[in-house]
Amino acid sequence: GNRPDMLAMATRSAAHAFVPDLEDSVPPAEKEAARGTVADALASLAASGRPVIPRVNSLESGLFELDVDAVAGTQIAGISVGKIRGADDIRRVDSRLASIEGQRGVPTGTIGILPWIETAAALTRAAEIAKGLGKLGIIWSCNSRANVPFEYLKIFKDNGLRLLLVGYESGNQEILNNIKKGVRVDIAQEFTKNCKKLGIII
Repeated sequence: GNRPDMLAMATRSAAHAFVPDLEDSVPPAEKEAARGTVADALASLAASGRPVIPRVNSLESGLFELDVDAVAGTQIAGISVGKIRGADDIRRVDSRLASIEGQRGVPTGTIGILPWIETAAALTRAAEIAKGLGKLGIIWSCNSRANVPFEYLKIFKDNGLRLLLVGYESGNQEILNNIKKGVRVDIAQEFTKNCKKLGIII
């Protein structure tokens, strides 16, 4: 987000979507300038016909509201929010987006939410977070390891999960052990069968 030259070049890339970053890649001293840079680039990025999903700073950062106010509108498909801690965070994000949509004449629910579960505590609340998304009627996707148990997959599917981006890395156990993947081939195979059974795209 703090590199106008990179944003200008982005539309010439083969990217399927654009995720201009206002969070981790931007030094604290450059946050405000990056916010304006990304806001100025939205029109050209959106004109490419590909989804634009800015990554904003987390709720506890004190910068979330400023980021969302700068980028929310018809030119983006959603926002990517890091360090989600639980269902209450999802509700807070949704409430803020709904308020801005109302103020700017954007149909409610137009701006999607791409939440990132990045802490150990949040991982223990994955089912709770999924149910929070389900109550909001959000269709969502996420990254996943190839060892999620069936009961969790079912909760996720029942609450709007459409697609999992899975890092299988290899179907060879020796290779998985060498790269310290921490996944067994037989568990990954069972996970794949369960996803297909539930209708989850992988």
